[in-house]
Amino acid sequence: MLINTLTIFILGLTARYTHSLTSTTSLGTLYDIPVSNHGARARYLIKSKGLQKEYNFLSPQTLGGLKSSDYLKLNPQGKMPLLTTSDGLIIPESDVICRFLLDKHISLAPSFVPSTLRGRLLSDLIVRIHDQYITPTQAAMYRAPGSVFGAFGNDRKGAIEEIIKQLGVIESLISDEKLWSGSSTSGVSGVYLCGDEISLADVTLFPTLVFTEYMLPKFGFETAQALPRLKQYHNGISGGACKEGKEIYEEIMGGIKGWEDNGRWEPILEEWREIQVAQ
Repeated sequence: MLINTLTIFILGLTARYTHSLTSTTSLGTLYDIPVSNHGARARYLIKSKGLQKEYNFLSPQTLGGLKSSDYLKLNPQGKMPLLTTSDGLIIPESDVICRFLLDKHISLAPSFVPSTLRGRLLSDLIVRIHDQYITPTQAAMYRAPGSVFGAFGNDRKGAIEEIIKQLGVIESLISDEKLWSGSSTSGVSGVYLCGDEISLADVTLFPTLVFTEYMLPKFGFETAQALPRLKQYHNGISGGACKEGKEIYEEIMGGIKGWEDNGRWEPILEEWREIQVAQ
């Protein structure tokens, strides 16, 4: 039943809700907040295609919050990001939003699709690993004690170890010279994850790396030695190798610093120390 409901939303048959759009001149509205790594995927793509003036960016709070009746009418999952378009489409889920935007604006560079078969394979694989194995557990890095972290329940240690494991899988993929030898778009060199061309893998993984680079050291994991290629990639993009990537980095870090200033990690790290002592 839920799938059918979402299908109706995506097909745009809920035109009665299009009053939620706040601009009659924009192409649509992205409901999101700057610290969201998932919403950042769409923002990164929109910025890279030069469309930031064509879309509104609003907090879900403008509709009363994620669990408000107005927001749940648009996305019954009560999650962000959410894209509503000027022609009545209501699109949840970050990956679906990004693929819609790529299709809608296919004539605008960059394409976000690597020019080689191996490059496209690598991009798709990184996105899949991220969404399937990192996303369900990422909250272990920042959510309060007692929270549930996907299949790990409230086992924060297990969830964080899973994040580290999956980052290691991606590290091995982009560092495997034998695997990518002979491909002009290689996972071994270049500014981006799949070489010299920005791809959907970049807009998917980089915002999450902003989280992991800042948060994992709090739990005793340093990325420089264990994940050197990802560390280099993160530092390059956040340092300005990609203008839009640096903007995304600054947006996310602004939110993270707010969390830090509000003492978000104090109870989390107290719990973490107790876990370490108990072992």
